[in-house]
Amino acid sequence: MKRSPGATIVAVVVLLLAGCSKKPDRPAVPAASERSVTHQVDQLARQITATAHGRDLTVPLTNSSDCDTGDPPGTVVYVMSAYNMSLARAKHKQAFESAHQHWEGMGWRIKDWWFNDANNKGSLIAADPTSGEGFLLSSTKSPDHLAVIVNSGCFRSTGGVTSGAADPAGT
Repeated sequence: MKRSPGATIVAVVVLLLAGCSKKPDRPAVPAASERSVTHQVDQLARQITATAHGRDLTVPLTNSSDCDTGDPPGTVVYVMSAYNMSLARAKHKQAFESAHQHWEGMGWRIKDWWFNDANNKGSLIAADPTSGEGFLLSSTKSPDHLAVIVNSGCFRSTGGVTSGAADPAGT
């Protein structure tokens, strides 16, 4: 089955945001600063890059958005960051397989996973059922990069609004 990258990105946004809706069985939403959560998202992106044997993440585009909880705007939010990871084309299949094996072994739910040998393209969408964190590892138009899109779980914002580039130091 051939999938378009645009359809994959739309699917990941829908799937990742699905973890942010208020459900009766969800525990209370933790409180945190957007800055500290942005730092956690950045650390997760670095872990994903390491398990995929990638190198050199770009400075991400980062933003926070409201979770669908019924709370007032800006109260319960999640952080999402998008990165490009450098990786030679010949290593893409191994990257997807390594990341899939690692995160599934860590107890993350694999929401979507495929790799097409014919065009050397793939996608992996995974989510931590406990924290609500999730990520998309996806092929890009560039043969020497993969996209890494990471989201936090929902949290009650205590301030430190995030917009634009992430602050890797978390300050």
